Amino acid sequence: MKKQRKIQYHIPNLFAKKFIFVDGLTRSGKGLLSPIIPSLQGIEKINVCELFDMQIVPAMSLGLDENFARAFLRCYFNELAYDTFLSRNVNFRRSDLSGIYNHHRPALYFERLKSSEETVKERLAEPWAFPFKTHDLLANREHLDKLGLDYSMIELIRNPVDLCYSWYRKGLGRDWGKDLRTFALKYKQTVIPYYAYGREEEWLDMSEKERCIEIPMTQMKKCVARYRGAEAHILLIRLEDLRVRPDGETDRICDFLKAKRTAFTARVIKGISADRRQPKPRETKIAAFKGIRKKYRAMLMAMDESYNDSYGMR
Repeated sequence: MKKQRKIQYHIPNLFAKKFIFVDGLTRSGKGLLSPIIPSLQGIEKINVCELFDMQIVPAMSLGLDENFARAFLRCYFNELAYDTFLSRNVNFRRSDLSGIYNHHRPALYFERLKSSEETVKERLAEPWAFPFKTHDLLANREHLDKLGLDYSMIELIRNPVDLCYSWYRKGLGRDWGKDLRTFALKYKQTVIPYYAYGREEEWLDMSEKERCIEIPMTQMKKCVARYRGAEAHILLIRLEDLRVRPDGETDRICDFLKAKRTAFTARVIKGISADRRQPKPRETKIAAFKGIRKKYRAMLMAMDESYNDSYGMR
């Protein structure tokens, strides 16, 4: 049998010169942080693409050919940039985070509806930054960096007790596979998250509550490890700080991105300040994990104590 020749993928240049990733674990509060970014000058509307951060990059951690991933995602990003400058596939829903009404200049996207493909080529030379709301990219940074993207990352972290409790309330320790949009694996006829690869029996042995501690805390440990050595292009934000002083945290973001505020930024900050949801008492959240095994409770309490120092990341 003739030996199959190894495929060589063409790696195209990128239209988008700069990427901004608003990253964090699931349920870390990115929906509160993300609107700040497209309110700043020179930055496009926010993008949400789970094909990128929740499918291709995780698949790289499972052995997907990195050259294929690099070629595929660069083609995808180029198509996204091209379509954005034509206002093709643009989200006009007012309530959506990725909608144009969360951008500092929504009229821009109506103006682009009149664009020709010739004017798009001119715009592709402009230094617009493309922001994405992402999940777990810092935890998978060794694979992300193989894509050769020029990026800045804003990493949002949240108190571990609050984070794990939110996972539990959202049902993230069960029901894998019911959402047909979710990338997952199969083991012994059971749908499991990609996080559980290599320790499938441990996953099956855990209770729902234990999974809501083990997964996010293990991912957070990976984030801490991957943060070291990359501090220059990663800005760390604590959700608690963002809620208490959104104006000051916005200043930090502007300094980090070298971007200026617009008049719309003040409206976004006002919206964050108006978020007055009353969280349940800490004791109630800890009590919700009654019945879990000692090692999982110890993991949660150890991470909770480490959070006082932001896991040593700041």
